[in-house]
Amino acid sequence: MHLDTWTNTCIELQLLTHKSKVRNWWQATYDLVNRKLKEMEIARLMQNNKRKLEKLRRMTTYKISTWFSKVGLGLILLDGLMRKGHPNNESFEVCS
Repeated sequence: MHLDTWTNTCIELQLLTHKSKVRNWWQATYDLVNRKLKEMEIARLMQNNKRKLEKLRRMTTYKISTWFSKVGLGLILLDGLMRKGHPNNESFEVCS
């Protein structure tokens, strides 16, 4: 724990004890530590979700671009077949 974080936590604990007139310092400490742990857990979960969303976005972008590449290649091949004719089927030939 950094010194600044520790100092802020101590100040927050003093304010919490003073404001709520809590006589049991240990109970106030326990409550504060639990709240800090929950905040850290929430921050960790949010960071994990952010990473998962970024990974999903990259995968989706990749899949879409791959799909467009395949469709484009298919259209080029189909165009080539229409213009030159297929060796097994002469009905594909375009009249000139």
